[in-house]
Order: sequence, then structure tokens, then C-alpha cells
Amino acid sequence: MSQLADYLKFLLVSYFSKHVYTKPFSHSSESVNSVNFFDVSIYIPNALNDEIKNKPKKARDNISVNFKFKPSQNAARWGWILNGFMKRTDDQKYTDCLLSADHLRYARIDIKYYFMGWIVQEHKCSMFMLIKLFLFKFAGLIYISIIKQKITIYFHDLKMSKRLGTPLRSKLEIYEAIINIDSFLQNGTFKKSELTISLFGTQHVGKFKIHQQVSQSLDWILDSCVEDNEMTRISQNTHSNTLYKVNGKGIHYFTLTKENIKNSESLRNMQEQQIVIQRQMLLLTALLVVVTFIAIDGAKEIFISVVTPVFPYVEIICNKFIWFFT
Repeated sequence: MSQLADYLKFLLVSYFSKHVYTKPFSHSSESVNSVNFFDVSIYIPNALNDEIKNKPKKARDNISVNFKFKPSQNAARWGWILNGFMKRTDDQKYTDCLLSADHLRYARIDIKYYFMGWIVQEHKCSMFMLIKLFLFKFAGLIYISIIKQKITIYFHDLKMSKRLGTPLRSKLEIYEAIINIDSFLQNGTFKKSELTISLFGTQHVGKFKIHQQVSQSLDWILDSCVEDNEMTRISQNTHSNTLYKVNGKGIHYFTLTKENIKNSESLRNMQEQQIVIQRQMLLLTALLVVVTFIAIDGAKEIFISVVTPVFPYVEIICNKFIWFFT
């Protein structure tokens, strides 16, 4: 079964290699809207297959990379061999290399599919993802994916445009987004770019204007947090990669604000329950008044004589009420 999976991966990578791009490529050039190719990177682990097989799945991610392999155009060779180029961590340039199919078993495969200005980027591709990318090209399923993305982008932009009226309603929203950043939970620090993604999702060209407008609002709020000693600006390599650290005062603000909101919601729910109970008591009191009134013989006759022309069954209903409450 493992060998069959190796050969299937080999065939899929071979197909991708038929559509690699060998010429110089720039994302900013106008030709980006006419390209249709794959960019394949394969990371070979620094261990034998039998050694990796005996390791738990969680421990396999900690195995170092032996070298990075990029298949050449039409890379398949006889004997289940891929032709391409390899580069180790310390190497400056790629060198020629031949790679056998069994090396693909535990290799990490990253693929970018460039199609008419759209980019499908997948890391650590599973067998399912490799087949999916194959169908994107071979069966033209990329068009379905593009339509789905455009619909998603349209509704996301509508949502984002509404939020631009009040780009960030409060600092609390900032802190809630920071709490969801993995690097913050591990190291206690975060980058502005990570915060932007946590708040608004992955950026792409269609939303660039919106993200640019929101970026300024983020700067203002983060600067105010720094001035209030709730955060510390550690480093500023680029505008989007500014590194921040949340101080104890910031954590105190977040927990205290969340606690106040929780208490306010509890008080509001209690008030709503009391209003419901009061309305129910008012309705019950009104019913008891009506029943008491119609229980009096004289009042009952007058009530029935007035209401019967409009509601023929009022006498039966009145008797039922009196029977139920007495």
C-alpha cells in the first residue's frame, strides 16, 4: 500500500512537472494574468522511511529537512525517477539531482498553482489535495473554485465595507483578535500583519483597498495602547511586520472589560426575565378579573347579551372559564 501511494504521488508530481514555468516570472508584471503553471517544492526529510514509520505522527514534523527538491519540466524518467534540482540549507544554488519515488512517501510537498492571475497555494499537500490540484488543471475544476472564491469575496467585501463605518469598534475587539493568534499564545508577542489576518482574514488583491484603509485605524489604536503602557513596540522591521508585546496592564484591561461585559449581559438577561414574568402576571391578573366579573350572575347575563351577537359561542367559553377557575 505504501509503495502504491509512492507511485501515485510520483505520477501526480510528474503531471505537475509538465506544467512548470521555466522563464523568469514577476507577480507585478502584466503577464501574470495569462500564465497557467505549477510551482512544486518537495522537502525531503533527513531520515530513512523505516525510521520515520516508527515515529509517532506528531514527532515526524520535528524531523529536519535534508534538502529541497524542485522537479524540472517533464521530470519523469524510467524506473520511477524524477529529474530536477536540489538545494540544501547551506547551499547558495540549486544543483542537478535525481529523486526516486520512495523519497516521496514522507516528503512535504508544497504546490502553488498560478492560473490567470489567481493563485492556489497549498502546504503539506495530502494525497487528497494532490488529486484535487490535478483535477483543477486536468478537468478544469479551477473555474468552479474561482466562482466560489468570487462569491465568497463579494460577500466578504460587503461585510468588510460595513465594518469600515466603524473599522474597529473598541480596543476589546483588538485584544480578542490577539488572543486568537498562535504566536501570541506561544511567545506573548504578535505582528501587525498577524493581527490584520486574525481580524479580517487572508488578504488578496481584491481587498487591498479595504485592508489599506483599515491599516491606518489599526495603527491609531495600537499606538494608543503603546501610549497607555498596555503594549510595547519591540521592533519595527517593516510597516506590517511591527512586533508588539502585550503588557500586564493590557491583559488587565482585557480581563476586566470582559468581566464587566459578562456582568452587564447577566444583568440584562435577569431584567428581561423579570419583564417576561411581569407580563405573564399582568395577563393572568387580567384573566382573573374577567373571570370574576363574568362569574357574577347579573354581570354574566349582561356580558353574554352584549357579546353573543358578535361571538356566538361566548356563553360556552364563559362557562368553561368559570368551571376551570372555580
